[in-house]
Amino acid sequence: MSRLSSLCLARAAALSAQTSREKTAAPPFTAVPVTPLWSDRVTPTPAWTNSPTEVTSLGILSPAGTRSSYVATGDNVGTLRILRYDGRLVHVPLSLHSGAITHLLALEGGLLITAGTDGRVMAVEEENGQLTRRVIAHRKQTWVSSLTTYRPDGSPRLLLAAFSDGTVEAFDVGRFQPHHLPLGELQDSSALLCGINSADAGPQLLVSMHETVYRFDGLSLIPHSRHSSRIRALLALPELGRYVVGDEGSNISLCDLETAQPLHRGGMTQARWEKSRYR
Repeated sequence: MSRLSSLCLARAAALSAQTSREKTAAPPFTAVPVTPLWSDRVTPTPAWTNSPTEVTSLGILSPAGTRSSYVATGDNVGTLRILRYDGRLVHVPLSLHSGAITHLLALEGGLLITAGTDGRVMAVEEENGQLTRRVIAHRKQTWVSSLTTYRPDGSPRLLLAAFSDGTVEAFDVGRFQPHHLPLGELQDSSALLCGINSADAGPQLLVSMHETVYRFDGLSLIPHSRHSSRIRALLALPELGRYVVGDEGSNISLCDLETAQPLHRGGMTQARWEKSRYR
C-alpha cells in the first residue's frame, strides 16, 4: 500500500470518529450520578427525621448546672438518644433495654428515668461528659405500664413504677432504695399512675384501671371518676386537683378532685391548655 493511500485511510477514520462523537448527545446534568452540595445552601438533616428505628417515647431533659434543655428519645430496640433542638446528638446513642423504651421521666438535676417492655427501670445521668446507667428494678416477663413520682405524708419523694403483673414498686428519689407503699396488686396490666397536687390534701396519687380512675388516700384506692372506655392516658394539670383522661373511645375528659363528675368531656381531636382555659 502506498504512503498516499495510508494517509487517505487515516484521514477517513478520523473523520468517521469525529462524526460519531458529534451524533452522541452529552448526558444531561441531572443524569450525572453525582449530586453537588453547596456549603452555603445545605442544612443538616435533623436526627429525629432520619432515624432508622421507631421512636416510642419522648422527654425533655435539663442537665444540672446548665440552662440548656435537650430532647430525649427512646426507640423500639431500646436505644436512648439525647438531642439538641437542631437535631444534633449530645452523646453517643446508649443501648439500655432489650425491648422498646416506652417511658421517659425527667427528674431534677439532669436525672432521666427510663422503662420499657423488658420489665426494666433504669436511671441515666451525665458524669464527666458521659452518660452512666443504673438498673433500679427488673421484673422478668413483664413490661412497665407507667412511671410517676409521688410524695406521701411524712415520706421522701418516691419514684413509682407499675408493672404488667399488677405490681407497683416504689423507690426514694436519690439512692433508689425500695420503699413500702400499701397499694396492693393492681387488677389491670395497663394500669396508669399519676402524681397530682390537690388544694386541700397536698400531694395525691391517681391510679387508673380499666375505665376507672382511683384516688389513693395512703391506705386504699377510692374510685373517683368513671369513663366510657378503657383509659389510655392520665395527665395531671398545673392547676391544683385537676387532671385529664384520654380513653379508647377517643374521648378526653377534664376532671377535678373536688367533684366525681368530669367538668368537661368531648371528642379527642386536639387539646390545648391556656392558663385557666381548656380548649
